[in-house]
Amino acid sequence: MGFSDKMKNIFKKDNKDETEKKHYLSGAEVRNIAKANLKITRELEKKKKRKAAESEFISEMKDSGNILEIENLHSYFFTDQGTVKAVNGVSFNIPQGSTVGVVGESGCGKSVTSMSVMQLLQGPQGQIVEGSIRFKSLDFKRDEKGQPIPVYEYGESGEILYEDAYDRKGNPVIDLETGKIAKTQKQKRDEYGTRQYEMEEKVFDIAQMPIKEMYRLRGRQMAMIFQEPMTSLNPVFTIGDQLDEVTLLHVPGATRQEAKRRSIEMLNLVGIAMPERVYKSFPHELSGGMRQRVMIAMALEGNPRLIIADEPTTALDVTIQAQILDLLRGLKDRINGSILLITHDLGIIAEMADYVVVMYAGRIIEQGTASEIFHNPMHPYTIGLQKSKPTMQSDSDVLFSIPGNVPNPINMPDYCYFRERCSKCVKKCAGDYPEMIQVSPTHWVACHLYAEEKKNEN
Repeated sequence: MGFSDKMKNIFKKDNKDETEKKHYLSGAEVRNIAKANLKITRELEKKKKRKAAESEFISEMKDSGNILEIENLHSYFFTDQGTVKAVNGVSFNIPQGSTVGVVGESGCGKSVTSMSVMQLLQGPQGQIVEGSIRFKSLDFKRDEKGQPIPVYEYGESGEILYEDAYDRKGNPVIDLETGKIAKTQKQKRDEYGTRQYEMEEKVFDIAQMPIKEMYRLRGRQMAMIFQEPMTSLNPVFTIGDQLDEVTLLHVPGATRQEAKRRSIEMLNLVGIAMPERVYKSFPHELSGGMRQRVMIAMALEGNPRLIIADEPTTALDVTIQAQILDLLRGLKDRINGSILLITHDLGIIAEMADYVVVMYAGRIIEQGTASEIFHNPMHPYTIGLQKSKPTMQSDSDVLFSIPGNVPNPINMPDYCYFRERCSKCVKKCAGDYPEMIQVSPTHWVACHLYAEEKKNEN
């Protein structure tokens, strides 16, 4: 019996009285839930902290054109009141070089999805319990001793070139025999002066990776721009110290001088004036827009293949918001990377995204290209989201509001989660949760209305 089956049996045992619609939990019930949660979370934590051979989390992409494939992802929070299924069977892909926008109201599971991709769910309560997160990375090619293989420079006739040797702090290494600076074979560097190593493409299943192995990806292969830059930057370290750390951690053999040079180049790249001054500043000395630019520079420092932007403009005013979006758009094309953009603002999604994923109560209810979602929304929830956005053409003084409330995330119903709030509800909506219906090669919707239409067409 696999772990998933064990967990389902525990849930079944805990929820045997679920049919009794109680409004409270007794002390005994809370203790039983806590006991069951402890058993599950211990097993999941043990799995995350295990020592594992690479073969245990190596995988293959179903489509070679994707940089990330999320399949049947379940991320839960185990609380004393019950299990919150924050992400409950989410599946979508991010094609290489594209921007995928995830949209939905607060609490729909957008941020938990992004945290799952980065393995940043706060344990032991928050856990990935099922599913796959396949990520196509460029990992260091390693020698027999497990060390990264450097790329060296050679002269025109193929002779070996040498350069002065420096330690990690940037101090020259002295040859004890000659008393002069030691020489080492000259290593190739990129335009920012970062050391180059031989790379190879590997696909990792992040859901199966031990937490220590995630350091190979997090910060270098994939980076995250958090919602509030003031709480994301450490107030007791300078901007330079925090930027340098990325290069020093993820580039073998990098010196402080090399890290500083790259940090200043990244600050230049994100449009910060006087980068040397900002490099020496503390976070509280910068404005909100400047801090967010620093966060973007930090995300770019490791030259990532995927940038996850979680509400990157929420804390900023409209003018700075437009500048940050323009910056992200330009950088994506420049580094040929992909962006997972999480927001509740449909205007940002319309401007930035190539593909859109609409989430509600931990599930995807519609996905397609940006054009399909905005010009031909099909799910009643997506239509309601678009109606709730103010427009210049609107004659009403009152904004549209979707009636009702999101169901309790602990005891989700078996039927469509949007049923109680839906104006187009039909008899079949009282049955099982609707499956995803394909309405075009790139457009999918989870709604019984379109299942009936498809049935009639056939």
